[in-house]
Amino acid sequence: MLQPGDVIGSGTVGTGCLLELTKGEGPWLQPGDVIELEIERLGILRNVIGEKREIRDSG
Repeated sequence: MLQPGDVIGSGTVGTGCLLELTKGEGPWLQPGDVIELEIERLGILRNVIGEKREIRDSG
Protein backbone atom coordinates (compact mmCIF):
# COMPACT_ATOMS: atom_id res chain seq x y z
CA MET A 1 0.00 0.00 0.00
CA LEU A 2 1.33 3.46 -0.85
CA GLN A 3 1.73 5.94 1.96
CA PRO A 4 1.93 9.75 1.93
CA GLY A 5 5.45 10.71 0.89
CA ASP A 6 6.11 7.52 -1.14
CA VAL A 7 7.96 8.12 -4.40
CA ILE A 8 7.41 6.03 -7.53
CA GLY A 9 10.32 6.09 -9.98
CA SER A 10 9.73 5.01 -13.54
CA GLY A 11 11.76 4.88 -16.73
CA THR A 12 14.54 3.05 -18.49
CA VAL A 13 18.23 3.68 -19.03
CA GLY A 14 19.49 4.68 -22.46
CA THR A 15 20.11 1.06 -23.52
CA GLY A 16 16.57 -0.17 -22.80
CA CYS A 17 14.98 -2.10 -19.99
CA LEU A 18 16.17 -5.40 -18.52
CA LEU A 19 13.01 -7.20 -19.63
CA GLU A 20 13.70 -6.33 -23.28
CA LEU A 21 17.45 -6.95 -23.14
CA THR A 22 17.24 -10.41 -21.52
CA LYS A 23 14.02 -11.60 -23.18
CA GLY A 24 12.39 -11.88 -19.75
CA GLU A 25 15.07 -14.14 -18.24
CA GLY A 26 16.46 -11.68 -15.65
CA PRO A 27 18.59 -11.25 -13.58
CA TRP A 28 15.89 -9.96 -11.24
CA LEU A 29 16.20 -8.03 -8.01
CA GLN A 30 17.41 -10.13 -5.09
CA PRO A 31 17.28 -9.60 -1.32
CA GLY A 32 20.09 -7.25 -0.34
CA ASP A 33 20.13 -5.38 -3.69
CA VAL A 34 20.12 -1.59 -3.31
CA ILE A 35 17.93 0.63 -5.50
CA GLU A 36 18.70 4.36 -5.69
CA LEU A 37 16.69 7.18 -7.23
CA GLU A 38 18.50 10.52 -7.39
CA ILE A 39 16.88 13.86 -8.11
CA GLU A 40 19.25 16.78 -8.61
CA ARG A 41 19.15 19.39 -5.82
CA LEU A 42 16.72 17.20 -3.85
CA GLY A 43 18.65 14.11 -2.81
CA ILE A 44 18.81 10.33 -3.09
CA LEU A 45 16.09 7.86 -2.17
CA ARG A 46 17.79 4.56 -1.30
CA ASN A 47 15.93 1.27 -0.67
CA VAL A 48 17.23 -2.21 0.07
CA ILE A 49 15.34 -5.21 -1.29
CA GLY A 50 14.20 -7.34 1.67
CA GLU A 51 13.39 -10.99 2.05
CA LYS A 52 10.10 -12.23 0.62
CA ARG A 53 7.35 -12.35 3.23
CA GLU A 54 3.83 -13.66 3.33
CA ILE A 55 1.05 -11.10 2.97
CA ARG A 56 -1.90 -11.74 5.25
CA ASP A 57 -5.46 -10.91 4.24
CA SER A 58 -6.82 -8.20 6.54
CA GLY A 59 -10.46 -9.13 5.82
